[in-house]
Amino acid sequence: GAGRARAAVIADVDKASASAAQDNDVHLRLATLYLQVDAFPAAIGQYDLWLNKHKEDPRTPDARAGRCRARALLGKDLNDALSDCNRAVRARSDAPFIRGSRGLVYLRMGRYDKAVSDYDAALSVQPKNAWALYCRGVARVHAGMTKEGQADIATSRRIAPGAAAEAERLGIKP
Repeated sequence: GAGRARAAVIADVDKASASAAQDNDVHLRLATLYLQVDAFPAAIGQYDLWLNKHKEDPRTPDARAGRCRARALLGKDLNDALSDCNRAVRARSDAPFIRGSRGLVYLRMGRYDKAVSDYDAALSVQPKNAWALYCRGVARVHAGMTKEGQADIATSRRIAPGAAAEAERLGIKP
């Protein structure tokens, strides 16, 4: 099933990581692959390896946003996650992935107004982003904007039911 396939992907990415030189550019791609299969600690490790060797690279904001997102999805080291996302937002404030990642950090921190603001920015660029809609809805519900939040969650479920299910699996709930 899906669990076995996920484990196989992680095993393959582990092998690629083990054979890559520590300063190799492949670590950024490996980090992204780990993030896609919810192997958040491994993703963070790969982002760390890449960022330690690429301080002034055009991809640095994306790598910081990825590491921020991995920490936010894991729900740990949220202050470090926020630092990464803030630096990424300063470099690329228009990127919906970066704003959505920081929104998730704020959501996990209980800073709902800031989460809503970041999700508003992400949704202004990608209005049908089901994940951002769901998380903005959760933030709105927690902030007392129940009607608006429930509307966002319902819209998210219509666009991509799997996004809400994934978020709920990770403990992101109204």
